[in-house]
Amino acid sequence: MTKLIKELFRLGVIVTAVAVFATPAFSQLKVEDLPKKYGVKTGLINSDLPRREGARLGPLVVHSAGKITEQFETNIYLNNTDRKADIISILSPSVGFELPVPLGDESGICADYEYTPYMYGTWHSENHIDQRVRGLIELNFADVILTATDIYRIFTNRADNENSLKLKMDTNNFRVGAANQFEHLGYDVGYNNKLTFYDSNDLYYSQLTYEDKDYMDQMLDLTVSYRIMPKTLLLLENDLGLVRYINSSQPVGSFYDETVLGLRGEWTSKFNINLKAGLRGQFYDKSSIMPDKSLVSLVVRGGFDYSPTDSDKITVVLERAPRESTFSNMNYYVANVANIAYDHQFNDKLTAGVSVNGQYHQYPSQATVNNQTATRYDGYIGGSANVRYDIRKWLSVGAKYTYVNRTSKFDVYDYFNNVLTANVTVGF
Repeated sequence: MTKLIKELFRLGVIVTAVAVFATPAFSQLKVEDLPKKYGVKTGLINSDLPRREGARLGPLVVHSAGKITEQFETNIYLNNTDRKADIISILSPSVGFELPVPLGDESGICADYEYTPYMYGTWHSENHIDQRVRGLIELNFADVILTATDIYRIFTNRADNENSLKLKMDTNNFRVGAANQFEHLGYDVGYNNKLTFYDSNDLYYSQLTYEDKDYMDQMLDLTVSYRIMPKTLLLLENDLGLVRYINSSQPVGSFYDETVLGLRGEWTSKFNINLKAGLRGQFYDKSSIMPDKSLVSLVVRGGFDYSPTDSDKITVVLERAPRESTFSNMNYYVANVANIAYDHQFNDKLTAGVSVNGQYHQYPSQATVNNQTATRYDGYIGGSANVRYDIRKWLSVGAKYTYVNRTSKFDVYDYFNNVLTANVTVGF
């Protein structure tokens, strides 16, 4: 895909999403006491200003916020040796809207846009700008709920890259679906389209560049639910997908089929769950330079939370799933992730929390790095502590400390990093 096409794609997605789509701020199911598919509201919900109300212009609700963050990072290049520290100034202005639609009950359109420049105090070559557009249309009719969601991002994040490289990426995730919940049975069916672009012509393996890994992932999903308790659903979900690379035939495309069982809802007044597990089979095309071995693997997604008191919450998030790889000639790696967080609300203004995180990434075959041939694995251990003080509904301050340590089979990919941030957010 040429640079011109990419730029036109970016512009078109941003303009379309801001003008048309919405964030999930309206009811997901017609029966109000049923759990939402996506767990919690996102988009126009601002975690730094959870009680903001927006400005009303008739039926239109407009939101805007500005966040200023100062961040000290001890290892900005995520190197094993020769670590460099820096102070980073981050600005995050955002704007969004909510608009009810007179088509069905609680139907609506919403959208938001966030622009985030990162400015490094010493190592100016690391300066970059992230952007994000999110949106959704939701139409609630008596016998069906129709949704269309879109999330578009332009971002740079070394921690997201297996080789700790600074790569600018574009991603777009679109889904259109139909759902309904009856007295006991329910359904949710949809079409998903995910586009991923790498803005780099650098070689990552043999004659392949990162742009050769640009891909489209199309998926059909079907979830059938059965209400086993007043506020809890038993789920059976099947996803059928096709992955195709846009710029080269050398990275091998694949077909996948994933079937999972799960629970979603309020199990008790103190315990909520949104967890599913099952099997995924992924079958790769033939290639002269890439492995084509099929993958059959256990998958786990979701988590649960427990609130022993009105002021305390313990949240557990689990994941086991294959992810696209840009390391050597690998098609994928399997990520195993566990995160435990504890949050305490001292009063209606002060909230604090801590978390611990562990990850283990497994690669399917051997590779050679610095004359060492082995099967790569990466282990991550990390943690964080945070505090937020809501001075007013429209003003908050916060601070956070994060630590992460990666230990790899190949020492060159080992690193540890400390990040300390302080921020002020104002908005409505």
